[in-house]
Amino acid sequence: MVSAPIDNVWHVAFGRDAVLWSPPHMLGIVGAMGLAFAMLLQSRDGTRAGTAMTACAASLVVAAGMFTVAEYETDVPQFAPVWYPVAFAFAASITLGLVRTAWPAKSAATVAAGGHAMFFLLVSLAVTAVGFRSPALPLLMVIGPAVDLAARRGWNTMRTATAISILTMAFVVPVRQRFNHLGRDVPGAAMALPLSWLASMAGLALAAWRKPRMPAVGRLVSVAVVIFAAITGSASAHDPGQGTPAGTVRWRAELRGHVIAVDVDTRALCHGVPGRLVARRGGQTRSTSLMAGGCSRHATLRLGTCQAG
Repeated sequence: MVSAPIDNVWHVAFGRDAVLWSPPHMLGIVGAMGLAFAMLLQSRDGTRAGTAMTACAASLVVAAGMFTVAEYETDVPQFAPVWYPVAFAFAASITLGLVRTAWPAKSAATVAAGGHAMFFLLVSLAVTAVGFRSPALPLLMVIGPAVDLAARRGWNTMRTATAISILTMAFVVPVRQRFNHLGRDVPGAAMALPLSWLASMAGLALAAWRKPRMPAVGRLVSVAVVIFAAITGSASAHDPGQGTPAGTVRWRAELRGHVIAVDVDTRALCHGVPGRLVARRGGQTRSTSLMAGGCSRHATLRLGTCQAG
């Protein structure tokens, strides 16, 4: 609950943003995941009703944690696509690891992943009913059975992290590329697989947290956070309109394949109109000059792997 007023203070201080990975947003996600995990711990009474509640709570743990990759799965990524498998592997490892830690049932991770998919389906139906585009189908159903299999065979953290990172790169990323315009640079990025593996290691270690291991886990997570913060670069919000308002204009945009044509009627302010059209997405920036025609402007911009939104 505290994340909401903190988020408001954040926006007052830094302006409007659309980046999911801001500290207040992440506080809300981690808090929701913690509440779901507490429900999971309290629901294990062995009864049929208790088992159903346990499955629901496990699904909510996964749903909260996997929301960290929502930007990529709703086609509005604010960071380069190479970070999708890293974030996905970390979120999958820590959420399914927490489920396995609290609920050592034979198919705990599989049930949680399936419950998350059903929950996601209900959310998708709700947002579609009010006119919004449905998010992408969760792909954690492939990772859940692998985590359960690793637990039954007694695999250590390293082998389990290897399985998660390989499945992420071999299945999850190609599907997202095919259906969500993730970009073609992810599999070719030499650092994506090892970083996904490191992220899985950190997530599984945090999920199995024990007091004697705190110093080692703390160092691992701290180093990972520092490296991630140092090399990700800045994010470009998909709604970065800030500063002093210049006035009101009428826009018309038409998408023709990978080319967007824009006409801007600026009769309300013929002077001081910006001279370039800029499109930002996932760390990429495309721009072109706005051609003047009296009090109107026109431009065409080739988006390549980007999509208009």
